[in-house]
Amino acid sequence: MKLPKEWPVTVKQGNASVKIYRATNTKGAKSYHEFKLVFYDTEHKRRFKTFASYERADKKAHEVVATITRGDSETLTLTNSDRLSYLRAVDALRLIPDAHIDDVVREYVAAKRLIGNHTLKEAAAFFARNCVNLHERTVRQVVDELVALREQRLRQRLGKFAGAFQCSISSVTPEKVEAWITELRLEGWTRFNYLRLVKTLFRFAQAKRYFPKDINAMEGIENEFEDDSEIEIFTPEELRRLFASARAELIPYLAIAAFAGLRAAELVRLDWSDVKADYIELKKGKAKTRSRRLIPIQPNLAAWLAHYRQKSGPVTQFANMSKQLLWLAENTAAEGKEDGTPAKPALTWKHNGLRHSFITYRMAIANDENIVASESGNSPDMIYRHYRQLITPEQAKAWFSIVPTPAPA
Repeated sequence: MKLPKEWPVTVKQGNASVKIYRATNTKGAKSYHEFKLVFYDTEHKRRFKTFASYERADKKAHEVVATITRGDSETLTLTNSDRLSYLRAVDALRLIPDAHIDDVVREYVAAKRLIGNHTLKEAAAFFARNCVNLHERTVRQVVDELVALREQRLRQRLGKFAGAFQCSISSVTPEKVEAWITELRLEGWTRFNYLRLVKTLFRFAQAKRYFPKDINAMEGIENEFEDDSEIEIFTPEELRRLFASARAELIPYLAIAAFAGLRAAELVRLDWSDVKADYIELKKGKAKTRSRRLIPIQPNLAAWLAHYRQKSGPVTQFANMSKQLLWLAENTAAEGKEDGTPAKPALTWKHNGLRHSFITYRMAIANDENIVASESGNSPDMIYRHYRQLITPEQAKAWFSIVPTPAPA
C-alpha cells in the first residue's frame, strides 16, 4: 500500500474518527517506520496500537471506526434518552464541518475547568471582543508609533504655547497662562490636555532652574475636566438596571460611585480598610485633590456594602474598569416577554455618570454647595454652577432609596 504524503492520517466514518501517526525509529545503523493507531476504548480511555506496516494500521483503524459507528454493544450501549441526546448533539454539530462529538466534549470539559461558573458563551464572547481581528504589530512598531504620536502632539500643543510667549520662560505668570488658554476657547479634554502639557513644561523648567521652584505657574487656573464637562446623569430606573445586570465583583464599585461620588481614579486606589462603618476615609495620597476628605456613608450605601465588606484589600477587582462598565451597559439589554413586558435596549454608558449623578442628587437633598463640595472633593463654586437645580428633591430621594432587593445571598 502506498504511504500517504501528509501525517497524521485521519480515518473517519460518520462521527467516529481514528488517527494514524508515523514515526521513524533507529536500531543500530538501520532506520525503520512505525505506525501508531490512537483511539478511545469502551471506557473512554485513550489507547495506542503500534504496527510495523501502514497497511495493517489502516485496516485496524477502519475496523475501529466501523465498530463505533454501528454502535456495537461491546463498544457502546445507549438508553433511549442517551440516544436522543446523542442524536441532538450530532445534529447540532452539522453546523461545524469536521467536528467530532468526542473532541467537542473534551474541549468543553477542558474549557469549563478554566472558566469555572461562567458559561462557554460568555468566555467566547470575551475572546471575540479582545482577541479577534487584532492587527499584528511588533513591540518596536508600537513603541515607534506611540513616540511619533506623542511627539506630534507635543510639538502641536506646546508649539502654540511657544508661539504665544516669545520671551524668557521665567517671566511667564499664571495670569498670562490663563489669558492664553482662555483665548484659545478650548473645552473638555482638549483644554485639560493643553494645560497638562504646559504644567509638565514648567516642572521641567523648574528642575533645570529655568523657572523659580517656589512659584506655581498654574496657580488659580481651573482645570477640573472631570467635573467641568457636560453633565450626564443616570435616572434611578437606569441605576436599578445596572445593579441588576452587574456581576458581584462590580457591586461595591457601582454602589460607592453612585452613593458616595468617588472619582474613578480614587475608587481604583481605595482599600476596604478605608471604608469605615459610617464614612469613607479618602486619604491624602488617594484623593485627586491631594487633600484628605471624609464621605458619609448613606443608609442605602451601607445596605449595598454589608455583604461585600472586607477588613482590607482593594475595593476594585479589575485592572481596566472602563471596559467592565461598557460591557455592563451592553448587558442591560432585555428581550420582550410573553407577559407583555417590552424589550429594553442596552443603556449607553455616561462618562463619569455615577459621580455626576451622586453630586446632582446629593445637591438636591442637601441644598448646600459647601457640604456637597466637601464630600465630592470639588470647589463650592463648581458645585453651584454645574449641579444646582438640575433635578427635584423627589427624584433625589428615589436615587438614595435604591437598596438591594432581595439582599445579596
